[in-house]
Amino acid sequence: MNILFASYQNIGPFVSNTITINFHEGKVLITAPIGTGKSFLFFDGPVFGLYKWSQRPILNKNSEKGFVKILFEESGNYYLLQRDVKKTKSGGESVSSKLFTIDNSTNVLDNLQEKLGSVVVYDQDFSYFLGEDVCEKVAFKSEQELQKTIMDVIPERNVFLNKNIYLQDGMSIFHLTPSERIDVLKEVFNLVGIDYRKDIIHQDKKDVQSKLKAYQDSSYYDQKLKKNLLEITNNSEFSFFQNKIDILEDLKFFVGENIENITFSKFDFQLNKKEFLDIKYKLEQKKNSYQELLSQETYIKQDISDNSKQIDQIHENIESINNEISQKQKKLDELKNFDVKTLKQKKSQIQENQENIIKDLNFDVFKKYGYDVNDIYEANSIVDNIISDGKNLREQKNYYLSQIELINSQKANIQEKIDNLSFQEGTTTHKNLQEKIENYKAKTDIQISKLENQKQDYKKQHKDILDQIDQYEKKIKKIGEDISFQSKFYCEKIKDDCPYMDEIKSDVISQFKTQKHEYEEELTKLKKLLDEQQYDKKIEEIDTQISDLKKQKTAVDKNPKNYFSDFFLQVDKEIKELENQMKELDFERKNNEYGKNIENIDKKISDNLEFMEKINRKKIKENIEEYRKLDNSKNDLDKKIQEYEQRVEDIQKLEEEIVGFKSKIDSYTTQKKQLQTKKKSLEDKLAKLRKQIDEFEFDKLQEDEKKLDKVLEAIGNINSLKEDFSELKLKIEKLKDEEKVLSDLYNIFSKELMLVILQNFLPQISSVLNNYLGQVVDFEVDFDLEKKPSEKLELEINIVDKYGKRPVKSLSGGQTAVLRICWILTVCSFLRTKFLFLDETINNLDNESIGKISDLLENFVKFNNVKFYVVTHSGQIQQMDIWTQKVEL
Repeated sequence: MNILFASYQNIGPFVSNTITINFHEGKVLITAPIGTGKSFLFFDGPVFGLYKWSQRPILNKNSEKGFVKILFEESGNYYLLQRDVKKTKSGGESVSSKLFTIDNSTNVLDNLQEKLGSVVVYDQDFSYFLGEDVCEKVAFKSEQELQKTIMDVIPERNVFLNKNIYLQDGMSIFHLTPSERIDVLKEVFNLVGIDYRKDIIHQDKKDVQSKLKAYQDSSYYDQKLKKNLLEITNNSEFSFFQNKIDILEDLKFFVGENIENITFSKFDFQLNKKEFLDIKYKLEQKKNSYQELLSQETYIKQDISDNSKQIDQIHENIESINNEISQKQKKLDELKNFDVKTLKQKKSQIQENQENIIKDLNFDVFKKYGYDVNDIYEANSIVDNIISDGKNLREQKNYYLSQIELINSQKANIQEKIDNLSFQEGTTTHKNLQEKIENYKAKTDIQISKLENQKQDYKKQHKDILDQIDQYEKKIKKIGEDISFQSKFYCEKIKDDCPYMDEIKSDVISQFKTQKHEYEEELTKLKKLLDEQQYDKKIEEIDTQISDLKKQKTAVDKNPKNYFSDFFLQVDKEIKELENQMKELDFERKNNEYGKNIENIDKKISDNLEFMEKINRKKIKENIEEYRKLDNSKNDLDKKIQEYEQRVEDIQKLEEEIVGFKSKIDSYTTQKKQLQTKKKSLEDKLAKLRKQIDEFEFDKLQEDEKKLDKVLEAIGNINSLKEDFSELKLKIEKLKDEEKVLSDLYNIFSKELMLVILQNFLPQISSVLNNYLGQVVDFEVDFDLEKKPSEKLELEINIVDKYGKRPVKSLSGGQTAVLRICWILTVCSFLRTKFLFLDETINNLDNESIGKISDLLENFVKFNNVKFYVVTHSGQIQQMDIWTQKVEL
């Protein structure tokens, strides 16, 4: 894990302002007076941000809320962890957390390093420089779930504190009990997985034992066996089958009197379904016979039903024929009693009356006006046509009048449009032309304004480049003077300029020459740019464009047709189209034609009025009505007379039809008697069949079938149980083997594996640690790994010097401090940690020891690529030649 940035607000002694720590790569020395809060910034803050843990309050005592934000990298992934701290009503602290993943694909963190700059940055929060597009919030239901996710990513807190941070008053492995030291070593060297795997194996073993116990309990199979045996014995007596069943007798003999005592492990009786299947076959045959009788019964009932329907249909047919005979007999009687002589007398009287009506009409008037009429209906039709023509003639006259009015209106409208398309002042065309001219002038003014602005821009750019050229020429001249000055030094001994000044001041002169070369390159680029841009030519071209635009602005008023030719062409086109419309209107011809048509209509209306006055229109209408009534009566009489003439044939036909109907009735009566006889025979047959069906006792047969099905199902269940029980025995044997393997694995993980791994690690650790100790003190450390009778591992740590072996607690405060420093350097070297924080490392040490510690640290950082932060007041450590940055709080 590598911590990159931390931002704080209102933590420890810091109030109001925001502080950001930029954890640069390199070796950083931090100096600060006591009580300035350096431990909060570099130790308590990061630990609290990562683990939500601190030995003292984090929030500033005068603040209501604050925050700690940590940005760190783990296994190539980047995370932002935010802890918001609030003061509770009781004076304590409550914490809420947020977690974000950071997308560093655009090297946003490198840019952040450059923006923030130094190690300690005031009034800045690093998270403000991270865009929303690179931060993705991770959703969580609770604080516990969030912290669990974090702990899956970062190392355990004890591991972090033992391999990355040295605090003046902090705990170390040497303060712990022998058994607690084992736990620290497991975490430091990532051996926690052994315990995790051991717990999994233990749980797997418990699961196997639980399954084994469940499988060895055969009570389920025993209960099922007893239940199915009772089903067989209780359902083996059948009403239709009285013979002895051998398999059933053998089963009763095997089981004995008490089925409750039977168990599955002792049940080795072979149950066979053959006899019961034979019985079922016989039962099916009996059922088939019963079903066959039911089918016969159904067919006979259907025949009886069909027979009854036929009898009813014949009865309906006889009734229908009798009704038909009755109607035809009635009609025959009417035909025989008909009086045709009276009808002919009435027709003769009607014809006489019609002749008198025609004599009363005057057809001479019709002939005078050109109507050749000899029929009363024709005369009436002429009168109706004249009345109808009068209405049509008036409509035609109104139409021609409206057409005259329409063409006059169209002519006036076209002429008005032609007048409006002229360029006379006040017309719409004239206004549109003036508007186009004004718009053209406005656009021209805008173009002139843009060109003027562009001209000013070119002048400014030209001046800026000339100014830059002048500045670079002055700088080059000044550097030349500086080089000449640095190269000359009058030497009193040789009474001349020193010839070795170029070599003595080679670094300074080289820097000047490099800078001069850079200025000369920039000057060359500027002169080249000036030649390429050709500003004078561009300004001259713009002046020419402006002059042309001003001329066009003046010329558009004098000759607008040259500038708006499309507009003038459009106006000419519209005038020609209107003149064509006027020509197509053909006003004079249509006006004359419509006038003549109106004269003809007026004359025809006058003639019709004169004719209608001379004839007695009312008399004609009355006569025609009377004539039409007589005509209708005459037609009715003609029909009746004609009908009588056909009656002679109809009477003979009706008499023949009545004889035929009576013959059908005799036939239907014979069929009805035959069907009634057949129905009686079917009913007798049905009664005998019903008696046979009742003798079957089908309810008992169904009950036997249910019993037989239960017996067969129970036999199948028992045979299936036997197969399952055999498989269960195989599973039990397999589980026993699995239990043994897991027990052996658990013993290995509990007792042997941890011991083997630590025995491999400890000599290497001991060698590195004693190497560091040998550079400072005259004692070594001895690690003794012991396995207690309780199978528990313990780590004894003793000091070995010229006086022998003694406990760690016998060391002085200064010796203990040296041991702790050497221990954390050992862990850092062994695990290749990415950063190391040391806080007040040399308290309680004499000057000689401090000097040795300084040498030790200096050698350590030279050979280990680690981010190294040290807080100290020691002048000797501050003077070490390793620091890439020094920070003073």
